[in-house]
Amino acid sequence: MLSPGKGALGHVTYERHRPEQTLLYQLLEKHYPALVEQLEVQGKNLATHVHREFEAYLKCGRLEHG
Repeated sequence: MLSPGKGALGHVTYERHRPEQTLLYQLLEKHYPALVEQLEVQGKNLATHVHREFEAYLKCGRLEHG
């Protein structure tokens, strides 16, 4: 994420996005695995594209995932 530099007009500095600090991310990180597990117990699963989107969201912006 780009943000204005301190005290420098027209200069922009990079500020890392920190998704792990948002409430949505924290809720998904905590409860998504249990949802998948519960669905499997019931013999159900999420659509493949939905599962991929959740997994991509949980990796997006995290340094350990590149």
